[in-house]
Formats: sequence, C-alpha cells, structure tokens
Amino acid sequence: MKRAEEKLGEEKVKDLLKPCLHGGLGGDMEKDRKDYHVVGIDAFLEKKRQEKVKEFEKHRDNGTPAFAQVVDDKVVEYVKNNKTAALGKRDGNIIYVTKNPLSN
Repeated sequence: MKRAEEKLGEEKVKDLLKPCLHGGLGGDMEKDRKDYHVVGIDAFLEKKRQEKVKEFEKHRDNGTPAFAQVVDDKVVEYVKNNKTAALGKRDGNIIYVTKNPLSN
C-alpha cells in the first residue's frame, strides 16, 4: 500500500480501492456514530440492514454491481430475510455477520 501511495498519491489509491470493501461502509460516519448512541446497537444494526436492502434494490434495478457482484432478486431477498446480513445481528456480546451471496 505504501508503494502504491508513493507512486499514485493518496487520493488515487482511495479511488482505486473504493469499489471494493476497502472503501469502508460509506455514508456519514459521524451521523452513524450519533445514531448509534441515540437508538442503541440493535436498532442501529437493523437500520443499517434496511439501508443495505435499499442499496441492493437500487443496484438490482440499475443493473450495477455491488461489491463487484451482480445483484439480482435472490441477493435482495437474502439481505431482506437474513438478520445477519449487512452489519450483522447482535447476540449477547457477539455480532454475527454473514457475507452476501453471489447471484446466479
């Protein structure tokens, strides 16, 4: 990473990595932090999951990839019906997260 940054510059490296998971969660991290403190962990995780459902629906409808994969109805339904999708579901002190499936 250091060599890439030296050759390309910090901003170009960020642009290069944005389409993959290294781009971070996206959105407004400061707002997320405030929301988390207001609603608590469980409601926050559910809110983020609902946002992810909408994001996947948009990718499906636009025919654009999410995390370098095609999004179809199966992927959208999986995220809608799986509480551990997106940022996960808490059980005690553990947050369980599942990876979103590849479309077929």
